[in-house]
Amino acid sequence: MSKLKTFAWVCHSDKRVGQSKAEPAQVEAFYSGKSYVFLKNHFEVIVRLWEGTALDGSNGIGFKEYLQNTEGGTQLIASTETQISAIRTEFNKLDMSKKLSEQIEKTPSVPEPLYNEMQK
Repeated sequence: MSKLKTFAWVCHSDKRVGQSKAEPAQVEAFYSGKSYVFLKNHFEVIVRLWEGTALDGSNGIGFKEYLQNTEGGTQLIASTETQISAIRTEFNKLDMSKKLSEQIEKTPSVPEPLYNEMQK
């Protein structure tokens, strides 16, 4: 999740160490205005990897199954699934038709909760 958060979002807001201002024109998919859509799709691919679900919907072995057989895995699974749910909740609160770049620049408080959840 860290890479997704860092490269799709953080580098272009003012969240990076040493960065003095936001650079909303650098967000992924800036010209198409589909930054949120790509961010959410990228997130869902990570969740599929976690669950072991292929693009065609078939089930395989994911990180979740691996953790079921490790010490402390049950707690890690529970906390990860809670966080996945929290991130999905924040995505659902956003108007995906809006441009992320404009919100970073004009109303950064709108995407901020999603950023915070992705940080955990």
